[in-house]
Amino acid sequence: ADYTVEVRYKDHSATQAVRVLPDPRFAIAEAERRANWEAVARAGGLQEEATAAIERLRRTRADVDTVVRLAKAAQEEAKAKQKAAGAEGEPPHRDLLKAAKTLKEALTAMERRLWVPPRSKGIQDDRTPWARIGFALRTLQSSFAAPSPAQQAHLEAAARALAAVLPDVDRLYAGEVASFRAQARAAGLELLAAEEGGTR
Repeated sequence: ADYTVEVRYKDHSATQAVRVLPDPRFAIAEAERRANWEAVARAGGLQEEATAAIERLRRTRADVDTVVRLAKAAQEEAKAKQKAAGAEGEPPHRDLLKAAKTLKEALTAMERRLWVPPRSKGIQDDRTPWARIGFALRTLQSSFAAPSPAQQAHLEAAARALAAVLPDVDRLYAGEVASFRAQARAAGLELLAAEEGGTR
């Protein structure tokens, strides 16, 4: 491919036409290199989709933790006021805290469907979309040649594995997360802002 390169330093500049040639050590046709690049780019896109879903789940779990801290602080404050007044009563936010525990478990379970987080204990049989995508990407990057049928099969399996989970992530947000968001709002502890879009 031909490029024009311009180099600037202070008031000086230089322009030169350059031609980038394939590595002569590898006799691989341009069409094969392009097929390899397209497969690597597709695997990279899958990895970005998985990363976005994992980060989304983790951010929401952190927000739930913050709501829990605020709810527990409100409970302690209410208990102190009741004690000072010599009164008894049910502490506030009991149902919200139960819902938070249930939601955190659901968020964690969904995250584990996408990948095995670092510091997971024990030997893991990792067949998650993240592991499948990583394997496909590593095999594709091991060569400049067009993907072999096996490499293509690994890439397709990774894509199917991710596609099987992402709609469930969206359903979790449309259901349990939305419900918890409404419950936190009603309790005056809203931190979970409504999100635009979904995992796709």
